Amino acid sequence: MATRSCLMRTRMLAVLNVYTRWLTHLRPTRAHACALSHLRAPARDVFSRTCALRILSPPDGVPTRVCDRLHGAQVAEPFKETTFTATWEGDAKIQESSASSSFDWVVMRRPEEQRDFELDLASSAGATTTIRGTGSSFTHTFNELGYHHVEVSLDGTRLTESGLWVRYVRREIRAVDEEDREALLAAFDVLLNTDDETGVMLYGSNYKSYQRLSTEHNNFAADWECDRLHDGMGFVPGHFSVGRLMEASLQSVTPGVALPYWEYTIDVEHIIENHNGNFFQWRYIPALSNRWFGATDKDTGLISNASIFSAINQSDNVYATSKNSYGLTRSPWNNYNSPLLTRFIGGGSALGEAPMITIDESQMSTCSVLNWTLSQSKTFVDFTELAEKQGHGPIHTYTGGWSNVPDFDSKLAAIELSEDETLVRDMLWGAWLENRTVSFLFAQVKSLWRYGYLTCPSSCSMDTPISECQCTCNATEIWDDYTVRQKLFKSPIDLFGNESAFGVIDLICTSNVMLGDHSTSASGADPSFWALHGTVERYLQVLRLKDT
Repeated sequence: MATRSCLMRTRMLAVLNVYTRWLTHLRPTRAHACALSHLRAPARDVFSRTCALRILSPPDGVPTRVCDRLHGAQVAEPFKETTFTATWEGDAKIQESSASSSFDWVVMRRPEEQRDFELDLASSAGATTTIRGTGSSFTHTFNELGYHHVEVSLDGTRLTESGLWVRYVRREIRAVDEEDREALLAAFDVLLNTDDETGVMLYGSNYKSYQRLSTEHNNFAADWECDRLHDGMGFVPGHFSVGRLMEASLQSVTPGVALPYWEYTIDVEHIIENHNGNFFQWRYIPALSNRWFGATDKDTGLISNASIFSAINQSDNVYATSKNSYGLTRSPWNNYNSPLLTRFIGGGSALGEAPMITIDESQMSTCSVLNWTLSQSKTFVDFTELAEKQGHGPIHTYTGGWSNVPDFDSKLAAIELSEDETLVRDMLWGAWLENRTVSFLFAQVKSLWRYGYLTCPSSCSMDTPISECQCTCNATEIWDDYTVRQKLFKSPIDLFGNESAFGVIDLICTSNVMLGDHSTSASGADPSFWALHGTVERYLQVLRLKDT
């Protein structure tokens, strides 16, 4: 029998020696936005393609000092032009044509002032870097992160010195401008189509292919001994680290890009407010469009051919240690035989047919759930549990969804349940009821697999029908194991009674359900995965800032 808990193995994905922080700006997106959550990073111009130094002028007209801050919260971005402009008090521009005035600029980065986590980008990072410019405006492109001093002098007299942080800025996907979006997708395209050996040769040691990083997530989450990235303390550090590895790989290809975050509560609340809570609209949200991570065919669950992500393939590769019976880099308990990335976005239908069962507000990651998560997170352990579950879990389970369950309504009716009942939907999709987790029903197959009750064929050829390559379990054997029954199915027992709960277990064992990749250990194959956890990381930053 598998061990029920485990520590992260020392072979866990190596975190880069440094971890670039980004600025968290707290600004609501609309009137009823989530407290501390519906917060987009400001548009780029707020962060400073232009930095204004304001020169204060005494009565004699000779400038003596500058205000103590740079426009845009003293933040500039690397590998993007930043223009510094000297202005008189009242924002009247100093004319560069002034015959009697000559402005000199010095921007300096001293290595001893950098923090331990700073990511040095230039080969000269160990030495003091000095950049000089002249004129009332001065444009510079930074190629190093960290703290910089900016000095401005007039006719040889230093007026002032101000500090400037150079940081990568992660923006919400809706706030990313067209130039940056195209650059990011082009970098993703390289990761999708360039193997690791070639990529390291071309782009350096930070390069890791998309296939490798998505496969590593599947390896750790589908380890038979235990899930090393979920259901415990591995969730936060594991996902933040693998996200940073992806971002570093993208930046090795295109240094100016940053991994955006997807503030999914915006989409949840929009559907509740504007579509009467009809979450079949989920497939039309910006993140799941061809502008971002690919539109999804409602019948097949496949990504549109118009997206660069349509060709993501789950076939075996040199990094895969966890595979299904078809040899695909999917969860071993998910014997779906299509090699292509799949999102069902719903459930309760046959393969190749649009889903019939959706989610509703009470099972989704809403503003109220987020506020509960933040208010109840008194410790890091609290946050890890709450954020992993209802704080973000439904985004995975619903986006991935499930299929190959025709006539599911009638099967529920046979055990005296109905998908129209809120509590049944809570069970099907996962919910937080009175401070108690109700797990995504079909996620229990992974636990049954680890307990040894769900068994799958050792291998199946790709032309073997899924009906002949089925993972199976015996509901009576599971029911007779009191420990497993209570650990995995306590909620259905409490909610529906023993008879219906046994029927639920039998439904799991006999349905041969096919899970969409987002709802499994293979979720890293879906490109929206990489923007999803940046939002969770922001939530943790909010709590850390609050503590401070």
